[in-house]
Amino acid sequence: MPLFRRSLCVPFALVVTVVLVMSGCSQSVVGPEGSVGPSDDTVVRSDDGRVTIEVPADAVNGDGVLAVEPVTDPADGAEGWSITLDGADLTGTATIRFTIDDLEEGEPIPLITYAAESGGPRTPVSDVVLDGNRVVVTTTHFSNWFLTRWRDIGSRAIDDMKRNLDALAAAGNGSPPECAGEATIRDDGFSITSDSGQRVYWCLGRENGEPVLKVVNARGYGVSAEYTPGLTVATSDREDFIATLAQLLKSPPSTRANDVELLAAGNRIEFTVAESGRASDGVMIQPDPGAYLLTAAEFAASTYAMVLKPVGGEAAESALRTALVGQGCLSSMTGLAVTEKAGSDAGFDLFRAALDVALGCADLAVKEADLGPILADWVQPIIWTVGGVRTAAMGLLAGVETAFDPSGYRIVITRPTQVVNVTAVDGRGDPLPGWQASGTQAANPISLDCTYSQPAASAVGSDIIRGCGSTADSANTCWVHSDRMTLTCAMNVWDQTYVGYRSTEPLAPSPPADAPIPEWIELEDGAHCTLAHGGSWGARTDGFGVGYACGDADYLVLHDVANDVLIDSSEPTWTVKVGDLGSPGQSFPPPTELGVVRAYFAASP
Repeated sequence: MPLFRRSLCVPFALVVTVVLVMSGCSQSVVGPEGSVGPSDDTVVRSDDGRVTIEVPADAVNGDGVLAVEPVTDPADGAEGWSITLDGADLTGTATIRFTIDDLEEGEPIPLITYAAESGGPRTPVSDVVLDGNRVVVTTTHFSNWFLTRWRDIGSRAIDDMKRNLDALAAAGNGSPPECAGEATIRDDGFSITSDSGQRVYWCLGRENGEPVLKVVNARGYGVSAEYTPGLTVATSDREDFIATLAQLLKSPPSTRANDVELLAAGNRIEFTVAESGRASDGVMIQPDPGAYLLTAAEFAASTYAMVLKPVGGEAAESALRTALVGQGCLSSMTGLAVTEKAGSDAGFDLFRAALDVALGCADLAVKEADLGPILADWVQPIIWTVGGVRTAAMGLLAGVETAFDPSGYRIVITRPTQVVNVTAVDGRGDPLPGWQASGTQAANPISLDCTYSQPAASAVGSDIIRGCGSTADSANTCWVHSDRMTLTCAMNVWDQTYVGYRSTEPLAPSPPADAPIPEWIELEDGAHCTLAHGGSWGARTDGFGVGYACGDADYLVLHDVANDVLIDSSEPTWTVKVGDLGSPGQSFPPPTELGVVRAYFAASP
């Protein structure tokens, strides 16, 4: 670059000479490089003409060279100017003028920042003046200087928003989970089924001795995960901000016993699965207004980060995220979160509303958050910029309308039927812990005729008989005590009570049943059923008869008489058919199938 030197003061006439001697030799130098000194005011202008630096003569402590040249910030590619002063120090105040194109209506004054080192953190300058088509700042030091228009910051934020919106249509957000012990859990009799598609990833395994279910939301937007009581949330990879918002925005479950968690795009949640309980438990993944707000809030937070970065606002991002879940924003968010769940037509419209609400909260969040004294100067430009992003986002949404899948995704875990061997008393007839005699017969047991006794239907051990007394005595499963006379009968395995009886004659040893069937079963809907013995139970035209009586249900467990099937135990989860019985020749709907949670057999003490 050429060096512009100060020219000599040559008198052309005596009057001119006198004037020069009286006023001193003062000259401005225009160009990308110039000499400075205590006797001259100096002006240097960049080659592109966009930056002018004015250094008064009394602002330096000696002769030196002032230069301006283009520079690019390696951190983000921002273009600026490196202003250096060699050979002298700036001891006063210099003025820098940045020439700009006309501002849009309402556009804030461009952001001016400087960095002491290439790639170092940039510091925003708050004392900025707009003078026509120039942005003017004063400074007491030279370094790397950058001018950024807020509309350009907004454009980058809009590009980021477009990438986020494009991701809504993506299947495969997050990574498929991995579960240890997947073969083990299958060998234990657990099974799992799900709907088809690639919108949810899952695995079922056994880890640290416990069944675990891991689920990843592979959709590009938030969903709700409603889960049944046999599942307990163990861990989730949601960030603090999203976790807080998820708790505030989640909708109530479809049934009171269930619970709901909201999952952002790509989020994983891990459940501990109860070893026993109902025949099956599961998770329903589905679109949800609150979950849409979760995604929209993430987009808004991303916009904050993009807009705040040029003003050194990384440290303030946490304050803004906190403000986003503050009362100002929540009042508008929670109103949308309780909207009816998205249907096939409503999903896109609900997300549009959610994004509009979340970005509108940007204004409130910036005003509510304590951004510190430096960022406080940039509140209005930030609001202006986010407002532009908000407007653009509403237009961009039209391109992703088909991304919203209204269908749910169901995961069902089926447990194997739990076989329970029951013993209420020891060999002498004394009750085991938790069991007790019922009524007054414990001290004075009734005598029963056991002449025609035989092994109880559920007997998997010896000396457990049935066939004593009448049907009313309920002596269908009786333990013979060591004295061969006293009996424990009329069991209730759920209340853990029994009735004591006495045989009229000593009883001979009795072997286990040849093909034992459970005396008591518990079904997946919670019904408690006891094997039917004697009595008149009714009939139906399809040939089914009574199998078990379920005292707390409005149906009977039916026996497929033609095929002699009472309980289908061909799979790890046993099943039964349930329905009604009535008058001979009466028709009923086909039986319904239910899973057996527990099957109770009678075992020897």
